[in-house]
Amino acid sequence: MPNSAITLDTLTCASLLPNTREVDAAERERRLFKAFPGFTWSERPRDLPGWFWDFGYDVQHLEKRLWVCKQCVYLGCKRPTARASKGTQNIVNHLFTEHGVSAPVGKGQGTAEKKHHAKNYQAQVQPKQRSITQLLGLDTMMERDQQIANKLFKSFDKQHFQRLVVQWLVDANKPFTETEDPNLRAVFDYLNPSVAKRKAHLVDTSVRRLIDQQYTKHKGEVIATLKRAPGKIHISFDGWTSRIRQPLYGIACFFSNESNKPQKVIISVLELAERHTGENIAAVVVQIISEFELNDKIGYFALDKASNNDTAMDYIGESLGFDGRKRRGRCLGHVLNISARALLFGNHTDALEDFTNDKPCLVEL
Repeated sequence: MPNSAITLDTLTCASLLPNTREVDAAERERRLFKAFPGFTWSERPRDLPGWFWDFGYDVQHLEKRLWVCKQCVYLGCKRPTARASKGTQNIVNHLFTEHGVSAPVGKGQGTAEKKHHAKNYQAQVQPKQRSITQLLGLDTMMERDQQIANKLFKSFDKQHFQRLVVQWLVDANKPFTETEDPNLRAVFDYLNPSVAKRKAHLVDTSVRRLIDQQYTKHKGEVIATLKRAPGKIHISFDGWTSRIRQPLYGIACFFSNESNKPQKVIISVLELAERHTGENIAAVVVQIISEFELNDKIGYFALDKASNNDTAMDYIGESLGFDGRKRRGRCLGHVLNISARALLFGNHTDALEDFTNDKPCLVEL
């Protein structure tokens, strides 16, 4: 990757792909569709909102839509880099790491670019960092100043600081890489130089590790609470694919506590790497139910209308000793959602998502 990444502020796509005129449009098209047999130009509108579409071809095959890197095609790669059209993070990370293309000003940066800038920031500010004693002008050779300095040093709890940061990320639904933002780190360092001196800054992997530790720590308390519930434990589960195409499955419990107050707890959000068949879904759900020792307390299941949920309930019922179809309820929220989308968008249910992609979220009035 070049030392100074390219931006879109003053340059056009053509200028960012060197000598593209040497390979005419017909030859680039031939290379593109030779590498992706069966694909055609996408039938989606040409005015695609994401800035990264200036650097990629929009192609499709049946229901599969891809972004294909223009620079890779120009260079004659046997298999040009292709990403799912909704996998924004994967696309912008490829552009930055492989071709040095930065996000335009005001647009979201990819994780690779954020890490790059954070690393450069640390290299720049590290030599300039001063200790608390230097900032406050304390002379530790004097007993009073020495006591003040020691009190300040002891007042900073690295573990507590990191827990607060992680709690903020989770509550605000921020990406784990947010902690690597150089501006945020500058604020932390300004407020307390001990953050940098004690190496308390977090990266995405350490955020994930701390969350896993907290999950393991509190898992036993959740199991004990569910065991004390006087009635049955009801289950809801559903799949979701993130913007980076990571398939996740969430499992929630609904029950009444000892004071007969309704309670809800999420017991798992795990990756389902295999195909979303009923059998695979059931295997994951049964595993989590067993981990939380709920086999003998299971009540009913509230699920959406997907056919693989019917199959999943057959396997779950067989594993836990009941008729799965008789324990399966329908999710009213899901029924209302698909009804509203059908009324608003007809068969093109992704219209709103396509229109708002890469645009600021709507503000609640």
